[in-house]
Formats: sequence, C-alpha cells, structure tokens
Amino acid sequence: MTLNLHAPKMYRVHPVVVFSILDHYKRRSAEQKRVVGSLLGSVNEATGIVTIASSFPVPHVENEDQVVLDLEYHKQMMDLHKKVNSSLQVVGWYSTGDTISYVSSLMHEVYQSQIKEPLLLTVDVNVREFNRLAVKGYVGRSFKIGHRAPFMARFESVNVDVFAYEGEKIGVDALINGAPDSQRLDAPATILSDFENLEGSLSKLWGMLNTVSDHVNNVVDGKTKGDPEIGSAIAHAIAAIPHLGEDDFNKMFASNIQDLLMIQYLASITRTQLALSDKISGLL
Repeated sequence: MTLNLHAPKMYRVHPVVVFSILDHYKRRSAEQKRVVGSLLGSVNEATGIVTIASSFPVPHVENEDQVVLDLEYHKQMMDLHKKVNSSLQVVGWYSTGDTISYVSSLMHEVYQSQIKEPLLLTVDVNVREFNRLAVKGYVGRSFKIGHRAPFMARFESVNVDVFAYEGEKIGVDALINGAPDSQRLDAPATILSDFENLEGSLSKLWGMLNTVSDHVNNVVDGKTKGDPEIGSAIAHAIAAIPHLGEDDFNKMFASNIQDLLMIQYLASITRTQLALSDKISGLL
C-alpha cells in the first residue's frame, strides 16, 4: 500500500474568493441545495503555499449517487481567465455547505485529473458554527492496494488562512463597517464617508487606549497578574509614538483635516462638472 502525502502545508484564500462563492450561492436556482465551482491560484513549490486568488462557478446536476459537471463550460472559463492572467491554474474546487458526501468524492476525482491534490474549499452559508462564516479546506487522500487503480479514501482537513493585501483589507473593512441599506440579511452596505471613517477610526483607537490603560492600572494595583509579553508589546507601542507637544499635535491634526476637506471639496467640484457635462451633451 502506498499513501500520497505531498499536499502543500498551507492554503491562502483571498477575501474576493469567499465573496464570489457567496454571490454564486445567492444567485442559484430555487432547486439547488448547493453550488460548486473551480478555484484558481498559484503554487509556490519552495514554500509549499497555495494561494487561491480567483474562482468561477461550474454548472452541475447531482443526486444521491451521481453528479454531472459541465466540463466544457469549465474549459471555456479557464481559457478566458488564462487570457487575463496566464499564471493562474486550477488549484481545487469549492462547495457551499458543511458536509462532504459520496458525490463530493466523485467531483473531487474530476479535479484530480487537472491537479495532483486539489483543495476542496467548503463555505458554510448557514453560519452554523459559533455564528461565524466557516471556511474550511480539505484534501482527498488516495492510496493503492496492489496494482489496482487509486480510489478516494477520505478527506482530511488542511490549514486555510484568509489572506488579504492592504488594498483588500480596506475594502473588506468598508463592507463590514458600512451600515446596511435595509433590514434584509443580504442588504447591500452603504460606504461610509471620509468623516465617518475618521470618526470610526478615532473611536476604535480611543477604545483600545482605554483597554490598555485599564490593564496597566489593574497590574499596578495588583488586581491583575502582569504578563511580560504584554508589557513588552505596550512598551514597544509607546516607543513608536512620536513625542509631540499638545500645540504641535493640534497643529498637525488641523493641517490634516484641512487637507481632507480640500480633497472632498475638489471631488465635489469634479462630480458637479461631470454632471453638467453630461447634461450639456444630452442637450446637444
């Protein structure tokens, strides 16, 4: 018996992939219990890290013991993605829900023809685990018995990290902090204005400062046992703060506010000019 143990140790999933899967699930037909699709990304052979950067849905029909995937559609979509980014390759597939069935093994075998050990990414759209959106990854371990063809033995969990660049973090934070347009669960969020973002950032900073101050006071008073690591982290944070007097700080803060107001003013003038240009073009 030979066991295949060459799966990468870590998988990194970009937030846009999770959003695409949720959008696919929301647009599904009424009779579909789950949706599936292909995961695209790149493999770093040196570090053993697989980065999942994109995805697309694949139409399928399934019942309890068989499944049919539209492989021609998959091929066409893959060709289109290759034209945009030639470095992308199939690294696995996704499925909504938190269960893995025999049909999942059949679909996994299809993707094994394109990559040696594809990743199965599951997204629990029902939010059953600790009221959080559970995103988990699995690889199908296969083995041989004698000269027989390999078959699926079981799915094993692997490490999955939701990884985002700085630009993606800004977009995700805007979606999380934005107030919904209505009471519906899937209502779109309203993007906060510059001043609302500034107010939120200052409120968050003030809350963290209060938390740190309370912890330090409790340690000094003997109510809480001191932790050297926490103390070292607080000391490094304080050392990184520039030493400014109250007058210098107020002057710098006022200057930044003026810059923000100027940017907002210029943006408002630009929107007005574009609106006038559209109306004039319509009249002509």
